[in-house]
Amino acid sequence: MGQVVTAQVLDAGAVKGSGRGVVHLQLLPPHLASGNGGAALMLAGSISHEPVESPASVFKKGDVVRALLVSVPKNGAPYQLSTKLLEKVPGEYRTPSNTSWRAAFIFPAAFY
Repeated sequence: MGQVVTAQVLDAGAVKGSGRGVVHLQLLPPHLASGNGGAALMLAGSISHEPVESPASVFKKGDVVRALLVSVPKNGAPYQLSTKLLEKVPGEYRTPSNTSWRAAFIFPAAFY
């Protein structure tokens, strides 16, 4: 835990039936030791110190992001990630139009 990892966004939406925003990711390279193939997730509250209504407003499918590993899975559960804990200025992860932020934290899949 506490390690900065790279992951690719598979989906940014809501948990079925809960209305809670969640980002589904795949660790790069996949960490197979946990038996989950590198599956990871990030709740909307873990994206930024500022409120994020929809993870899709920040992340797009295929984005490659840097995030902090906050929980290691047990029994095949997904890794828990946070970009909030990497923010130097509260809210910088919530505003992806900030081009310096995008360059530092989100990389289009074509460049990975």
